[in-house]
Amino acid sequence: LLTLSLIASGNENKNIKKVIFDTSIHCNNCSDKLFNSLPKESGVIDLEVNVEKKEVTVVFDQQKISVDILAEIINKLGYSAYIKNISPFVEKE
Repeated sequence: LLTLSLIASGNENKNIKKVIFDTSIHCNNCSDKLFNSLPKESGVIDLEVNVEKKEVTVVFDQQKISVDILAEIINKLGYSAYIKNISPFVEKE
């Protein structure tokens, strides 16, 4: 389980969402490929990759990037990206 966190504390922006994708990732190289691409996209705030569950969780600013574009980026990297859940992001304290 790897996580990249760029979240500023106290963030209560209603435009911040969290999406979980079911993907076809299967190894740490897949994870590395995602970490080398997704965080560079404008609007991506946080990325979590769970190889065991084959899930990619992205916290993003929906005013800067959409779920469809995130899925497209994952697809272009060679992996499936099926939306499992989209929810408002609630920062844990």
